[in-house]
Amino acid sequence: MTSVLQDSKAGEQGDSGIASRATAKERFDLLYGRLRYIHDTFIDVVFKATAAFLIVTGWAATSETARGYLRGDFRIAQLAVLGFSIYALLFAGAAYRTASVSSKLLKQIATLEYMPAEHYKDVVVRPFLAAVFAIANSLLAAAAAVFIVCIAG
Repeated sequence: MTSVLQDSKAGEQGDSGIASRATAKERFDLLYGRLRYIHDTFIDVVFKATAAFLIVTGWAATSETARGYLRGDFRIAQLAVLGFSIYALLFAGAAYRTASVSSKLLKQIATLEYMPAEHYKDVVVRPFLAAVFAIANSLLAAAAAVFIVCIAG
């Protein structure tokens, strides 16, 4: 993905790119919109992931059918544990990437010098926050995996 700023620099060198014709406000609005979208989507995904874990774990705990499947064939429990592990790894990777993209957008916005950072820095997904959510998600996945193994065993 080419950044708006790179397009802008190319425009200063004679290229007639869209960004070279955009005002600082238009560039700010575009980058801030992306930053806000990433922030809101990240928070939404965190809550949906937690809800999914709780629903699956609750179903396994309360459904006699689910417990019967887990007790009947240990491979099903192993597949569930593998699924939880893969999901936790994918979530951690996505959280890291989200924080990285968010930081890059912050730098691009700051380079515009259109508005003080105090007005938009609160929507940046910080690496620490992404790590906290990734660790919490991994712990929840591990607890669900242990619970499934205990039911199966």
